Amino acid sequence: MSFLGLGVQPPVTSLGNMVGYGREYLTRAPWILLAPSAVIVVTTLSVSLLGD
Repeated sequence: MSFLGLGVQPPVTSLGNMVGYGREYLTRAPWILLAPSAVIVVTTLSVSLLGD
């Protein structure tokens, strides 16, 4: 929704930004990418299960 101006503003980071920046460090520090990715997966799964 950030393309509509409804997302977080530039000084504030989001999980998507954290995943994007973590790709640069995947070979040296994979937890930088995996931690926010896991949060996204768990949140999505929780909302899906709650909706069912």
